[in-house]
Amino acid sequence: MILPDDVKWFISSEVQECAIHGHPEKTVWVNHRLIRASSFDEAYKRAIEFGKAEEDTYLNADKEQVTWRFRGLQDLQPLFDALEDGAELIFDSYDDQTEQQILRRLHSKQEIWDRLNAEQSDRETQALIDTEFKKLVDES
Repeated sequence: MILPDDVKWFISSEVQECAIHGHPEKTVWVNHRLIRASSFDEAYKRAIEFGKAEEDTYLNADKEQVTWRFRGLQDLQPLFDALEDGAELIFDSYDDQTEQQILRRLHSKQEIWDRLNAEQSDRETQALIDTEFKKLVDES
């Protein structure tokens, strides 16, 4: 693909793995990151750097080792629209969808709000636990 000269923004989809030592199951996050770059190669390089910068290892509140590991990129898409209100950032395409499959993709305002609040609460709780545990470890 030849990119137009005015493409200056990309969205990377980075795969991050969270592993707790001794637990076979892992949590995987796909983080979508906005990247300013003058070429696909530069955007790719920066996406890898951003992903690797998120790697971390620490002890959780149960004194288990938690490791966040960057696994790689799932995708890297150029943004063709200018960054402004209403700009299309990315799209997904699903072929041969039944009405039931389409309806499962739709959520009410309240459902979206409830999910956002639950995710925010989870992040705040985990941040508080991590902060307090680090204080205990530092004091000992």
